[in-house]
Amino acid sequence: MKIKGNIPEGKAEFLLGLLYPEIGNEWDARFNSSFTRNYLSDLTAIDDRSEDAMCVELTRDGVIDLLPDSLLSTDDELKSEDFKESYEEMTRRLRLLRETFRPLDTVLFRHSMKLEGATAKLLSDKLDFLLKTFYDFDLKKIQNPYIKALAPLLLNVTEFRGNFELLKYYIGKATGWPTTMKISQWSDTDTSLAPIPYLEYNLNIRGLGQNYEASAQEIQELEDFIRERFIPAYMQFKINIVTDSDLDSPLMLDYNATLN
Repeated sequence: MKIKGNIPEGKAEFLLGLLYPEIGNEWDARFNSSFTRNYLSDLTAIDDRSEDAMCVELTRDGVIDLLPDSLLSTDDELKSEDFKESYEEMTRRLRLLRETFRPLDTVLFRHSMKLEGATAKLLSDKLDFLLKTFYDFDLKKIQNPYIKALAPLLLNVTEFRGNFELLKYYIGKATGWPTTMKISQWSDTDTSLAPIPYLEYNLNIRGLGQNYEASAQEIQELEDFIRERFIPAYMQFKINIVTDSDLDSPLMLDYNATLN
């Protein structure tokens, strides 16, 4: 099947690496010059009908386009009396020359694919490197999806530490659950003269059922992560799993209820 046109704008090496990661750099490239660069995408066609390799067509200058015009045709070639015959001969010759140089174009494109792949890997590892080097946080060892989603916030920890509204927003985005916030006072005695600020985030989760234990464990790990990295040491902090009052079937006990 040949895919032609309507290919998203972007560098061909980047798009092919995303669309066909299993092929790697084993592409057969056809450069159709850059005459239409401002009108078409870099990648104009993908053809998998070849038995040897996937073929791609690009709006780029190939090796033949870099050669001086004098090496390809004479100055008076189109000034002959039989213009049509001269033009057809020149077109045929250019087509044959383009096919002759096509293996070299393919080698250059495959090399470019390798560079793009190395660059993409370097960029993907950049976050891991920064977190490990400057924050002693090994992202590769983290299995909790919520912590993975919030880990990049460490790069701007001074902006997020103590910014409770912003943390609420990102916790909701990371978990996918509606999140509310409550700040109150906490004390271990009723006579305390200086109660401690108490920050709570409530995650409104519907229908956990048998998944409650696993979800509660993940939320507990998320709570520990946020407490250590983003909550001031003088505050009490807790993330609660709560239910919405408009559930289809009301529960006798809330998730946070305990029996004594």
